Amino acid sequence: MTRKNGHLAAIVGAAIILSGCAAGGGPSAEEIRAGAEAGDPSAQAALASDYFAGRHVTQSYSEAAGWYAKAAEAGDETAQDSLGNLYLEGLGVPKDPAKAVELYRKAAAQGFAAAENSLGMMFELGLGVARDMEEANQWYLKAARHGIPESMLNLGLDYHDGAGVPRDPVEAYKWVNLARFFTLHSSDKPMKSRIRTVLDKLKSELSKEELEEGQERSREWYDVYQES
Repeated sequence: MTRKNGHLAAIVGAAIILSGCAAGGGPSAEEIRAGAEAGDPSAQAALASDYFAGRHVTQSYSEAAGWYAKAAEAGDETAQDSLGNLYLEGLGVPKDPAKAVELYRKAAAQGFAAAENSLGMMFELGLGVARDMEEANQWYLKAARHGIPESMLNLGLDYHDGAGVPRDPVEAYKWVNLARFFTLHSSDKPMKSRIRTVLDKLKSELSKEELEEGQERSREWYDVYQES
């Protein structure tokens, strides 16, 4: 099954989403800057996201990278992941996929799901690391267990194609069906369209019995997910 070449955009898109997290009823811009200059990693990450988005400040990728670096050095997993995104695309820093992988690993070691998904994509595409589909799927599985629908979709595609895992169309259906469920209330229309397209293709390939088995696997996985 053809994979969509949208991985890099998806990784950097996550940084854009995160950049909005400090907006709304949180600390004021002045309070964020004061905290960042006092050495608070959370405030440093928030100030970096402001520079990334051009919110309350003049937009600057280099300033964003500088503040993310301070927070990342202090162990802030969001900053480590976001700085990895910047190194991946060369925004405010030299383009360096290997450095991106290093930062994603640090964030993933703290259980940061977006970084787990990013590592899966880096291993799938061979960016900053040797291409390794088995390793990619291990990271996708970690991220899927943290509720990341893109990782669920990628697992489904790989089980359909037998890429790094044994070919299993029923298991493929399970994961794509879960991705569909986890995006029911999402505003990400392109992702929902991808999932719908893949799910329709799987439905056309599987027998009624296989579809029922895939649905049952989805329910069993979700029951365990809810209990964890």
